[in-house]
Amino acid sequence: MPASSSSTFTHQSTRDSLLVYLEQAKALLAAVRRVDEVREIRDQAEAMRAYARLAQLGLEAQNHAAEIKLYAERRVGELLAATISRGGDSKSHAVTLADAGIGRMQSSRWQAVARVPRETFEQHIAATKAAGRELTSAAVQQLARAHQRAQTNAALVAAYAAAPESPAAGILEGNSAALLPTLPAASVDAIITDPPYESAAVPLYGHLARAAARLLKPGGICVVLTGHVHLPQVFGLFSDPQTYGPHAPRR
Repeated sequence: MPASSSSTFTHQSTRDSLLVYLEQAKALLAAVRRVDEVREIRDQAEAMRAYARLAQLGLEAQNHAAEIKLYAERRVGELLAATISRGGDSKSHAVTLADAGIGRMQSSRWQAVARVPRETFEQHIAATKAAGRELTSAAVQQLARAHQRAQTNAALVAAYAAAPESPAAGILEGNSAALLPTLPAASVDAIITDPPYESAAVPLYGHLARAAARLLKPGGICVVLTGHVHLPQVFGLFSDPQTYGPHAPRR
């Protein structure tokens, strides 16, 4: 058999064995109830991922291993969260982490991943694989942070809307185009902002003017920092009665 054919056969055989093992590990994850056992599956999957990459078995094999690793990290997060929610104190939690070889930062990250809705988590994995991209823990943790921000923002907006005269203290983080429309009209005393100064950002000032016209209470103020180069344009946007002022639309 030619060397190239032998190499292809070996790679295919190794890839097939890897995929079979990973499918078995994925099924096992749902039944495992101990953190250290899930951690072991996670570490084995990471070793498989690294081997698949080193042996150039292809992105599909590498992502199969990475997928098991991500599911295992999520499962660890679920188990740790359940331990705490059942009343485990910080001391017992530390013992659990030490026994499983998990640091506090890892614990925090994996519990955050566990809080992402399963459907969202699985959609991320499917979309990443369909796009031919590499599955990584970093991308899943970014997904978890985005979910946490969305949850925090939603809670703050709900609290603000429920009691606009005594709003909950907090910070809304995200794209202003998405966040500002969720705030009640005539509910803000002051807007103080420092948008980007480059030419491409000038339209943002028009968006800000329209948002301020809707959100500010009577007598409220909007303080905007801007560079001198585009000052005439910014003044123009805030001087337009259809954009900002007493006659601006309040929808």
